Amino acid sequence: MAEVRPEPAVDPRACFVVPVCNAESPHDWWIRTDRGDNAYQVIVASFGVRRFTTLVDRDEQPLAIVRERLTGLRDSATIERPGRPPVSIRRRQTTLGGEAWHLSAPETGDLHLIGDLVAHRATLWSHDEAIARIHDAGPLTDEYRVTIAERADRVLVLSSLVAIDRLRH
Repeated sequence: MAEVRPEPAVDPRACFVVPVCNAESPHDWWIRTDRGDNAYQVIVASFGVRRFTTLVDRDEQPLAIVRERLTGLRDSATIERPGRPPVSIRRRQTTLGGEAWHLSAPETGDLHLIGDLVAHRATLWSHDEAIARIHDAGPLTDEYRVTIAERADRVLVLSSLVAIDRLRH
């Protein structure tokens, strides 16, 4: 059973709108700010059982590369960022009430994404502090909103969510 924690308010540093990733998603798309401005471009490439997703800024500088390993049984991903240790992502648990994902992040300590990702209601936790909240962008949309706390690493949060979304589909 997924661990239940209270949902404290997240002081927003930024709010982003992220398209849902699925088999029909284009290979290149944008994560936008809540004002509709393009913030980060997501570029996808596939080679056999491996998929690579690159998060770049508006100046086309690569910020993170997500390397997915698709084995069918224990899909996983690793996030690589220039000058930083890699972050590994694994599904920890799936229940009727939602999912739990574990991110092994040497710089920040372990992170946990817990919630109902189908309904776009989840929280990313660092220790006992909420650092990002996922919520629905509205009815009949194929995107979700992410509110990121001020102290959180935006690139790590967004690249993690893109990786988890892709692993789920």
